[in-house]
Amino acid sequence: MTRTANVMLLWTEIDGIPIPTLRATEGELIEPVSTYLDRFAQTCSIVRDVKRRQRKIRAVTYAALELTEFLLLKGKRLNQLDDDLLREFRSVAFEATKNAAASRGHDYQAETTTNTKLRYIYECIDECQYSRLLPPNTIGWENCRIKSSLPDVRTRQSRLDLRSMRKYPLLFDRTGGKTDVDLGQYWMTDEDVRLVEEHFRTAQNKHAQERNVLLLRTGELQGWRAASINSLTVEQFSPNAFHAQANNDRFLIRPGTQKGRKRFAFEMRWELANEIARYVREDRQALLQALNKDESTAQSKVFLNVVEGTPLEDKTIYQLFSTALRSLGRPKGAASHSMRRRKGQSLTEEEIDFRKREHLSLAREDIQDAVAAELGHASRESQRAYVMTHKIRRLQTVEEKQHALIEQLRSENGALKSENRDLKSRIVTLLENQLTSNSQEEGRVISCPAGGRAPKHKNGKRRARLSAPTA
Repeated sequence: MTRTANVMLLWTEIDGIPIPTLRATEGELIEPVSTYLDRFAQTCSIVRDVKRRQRKIRAVTYAALELTEFLLLKGKRLNQLDDDLLREFRSVAFEATKNAAASRGHDYQAETTTNTKLRYIYECIDECQYSRLLPPNTIGWENCRIKSSLPDVRTRQSRLDLRSMRKYPLLFDRTGGKTDVDLGQYWMTDEDVRLVEEHFRTAQNKHAQERNVLLLRTGELQGWRAASINSLTVEQFSPNAFHAQANNDRFLIRPGTQKGRKRFAFEMRWELANEIARYVREDRQALLQALNKDESTAQSKVFLNVVEGTPLEDKTIYQLFSTALRSLGRPKGAASHSMRRRKGQSLTEEEIDFRKREHLSLAREDIQDAVAAELGHASRESQRAYVMTHKIRRLQTVEEKQHALIEQLRSENGALKSENRDLKSRIVTLLENQLTSNSQEEGRVISCPAGGRAPKHKNGKRRARLSAPTA
């Protein structure tokens, strides 16, 4: 049970489906929200993935709970909700979400979460009106307390009514440029990769050094989630595995752990596959010997705890990269997933470059589909979290970046050549001055007193007496 100041949330499980109920503190059933939540939970029974089904039910329930609590504090009920109250609720929900730890104080993250809640609320009100649990003038595009085209979508199916801005008019507008930090996410850069490797190299434990650098290399090149990297096993990089794929251009690998229990196989460069295989044969084996452990402890996992020899925990990878990036002054939240975002951005640029060269479609959806497949996403919607798609057409292509780099290198090369000419001129001048000085020294006549002996040199030997030539 969840209890707020004015509402109790009760859960009842029927045939494995959690059914929520909202009651006032006096025990009164809160309608029509409870009826809607009951029906919604039942419709979710068609979702086979249990965890996904439960997440959906809970998300909708807690959005309804939050709105109900807000209305009761105002002395209102759902049938009294209008655009003004909904707009006020949006502000309250936004501030509460922004101050929550998950949003890290970022406006964009809070706006996104609040928009999700508002969608659930709009759909709840529309369904309640359609089921006659609310009056017919509650929600609609004209002459209704809440403006929305959702009721019209059921009947007219107009393309205009299908637009999000008409279905959910009070959503935060998420257009306009925002920085990576504003998005509540961080994309690692090439410089970050270099500096993180240097940070890992400073670890006192040499086994930790090699393991962490290989984690970095795998994340950089593959763009996998930490759990997928951590699920790799020694059998996947055994001689038999290499022999079976000897004729392949790329080494195919299927991480044991993937989001949503997917079973995607991914291409891996042979160089990285060989690097992991070498690590397994040498560094990992040396670690187990130093700890006096065997595979019964390591459980055949590639990456191990360097103190106990047990499989490394997923959260440890997150902490390793979080600590490294924070030491570089990167924002809170920057961690191992920042490499995945970096890979997504890189794949997008490569896809744009390929499509321009081959004169293929540059539609955002086509690019997203191609990149989603590379990252192991089931849909382009998942891919949006990794690539700033609202800027997708303004990304530089790979060739454009290479051209810019070539120009930069040419400029730097010209400056170095100029410096070399100056240094060469200075060296020539110094050598000429040295030769002139030596010549003068050799031509000088060393005179001695009459009958005297030649003065001694520093090493004790007498210098030969020189006399001026006679006329």
